[in-house]
Amino acid sequence: MKKKYRLLLLLIVLLTAVKLIFVGSNTDEGYGIELAWRLAGGDRMLLDLWEPHQTSAIFGAVLIKLFRVFSGGSDTGIVLYMHIWGIVFQFLTAYLLYRVLKYILPQEMGDFAFLGSCVYALCFPKGVIAPEYSNLQNWFMTCSVLCFILFMYQASGEQKESGAGKKEFSILALSGVFLSGAVLAYPSMALLYPVMIILLCCNLGERRLRAVCGAEQFLLYVWRRGGQRAEYDQYAGL
Repeated sequence: MKKKYRLLLLLIVLLTAVKLIFVGSNTDEGYGIELAWRLAGGDRMLLDLWEPHQTSAIFGAVLIKLFRVFSGGSDTGIVLYMHIWGIVFQFLTAYLLYRVLKYILPQEMGDFAFLGSCVYALCFPKGVIAPEYSNLQNWFMTCSVLCFILFMYQASGEQKESGAGKKEFSILALSGVFLSGAVLAYPSMALLYPVMIILLCCNLGERRLRAVCGAEQFLLYVWRRGGQRAEYDQYAGL
């Protein structure tokens, strides 16, 4: 694809994104923003919040608190503000998709990576723009799967004989971090975890697999202890 056509397509994507910031609203969007707004205002999970998607509000609450720092505590314009963040996160995920596809696909298929990323940049679940549970699930899951695919691609290549290096395992760790975010956004995403473990068992050597399993046990321990501490803080009223 010629450079001028790529620039034209990028311009169309950017103009569409600007349009979505101002008119890309959905009736279900208020639910996700309200959860984050309540959490930022001091409501406690499991006590004041009973909604099934309450853990996804952690990310939006951080953004709302940041907004209040610069707005002097006012919430005027907060929906547009959340829309802007939604577009930013969507574009960052689309860029990661482009980089990974460009890396693993043959050079002659570079246009497919570009076109696919442009299409992804404008695809929002349910037409919601703000960073709420459905979008967060989409972003985190996409990033986790892309990092996992990149790790498997590199581990099955020239590193297959000598073993994957530290760089490759850092990509796998990053995939786990994104998966944790996806589980917070949508708890049922935990079902993806055993699938990844099975794929690792099928594709990694015994030595590398022991290292991965050791890291998994440590992370599960930290996750369990962190959950116990959070539960204690909630019921202690902290």
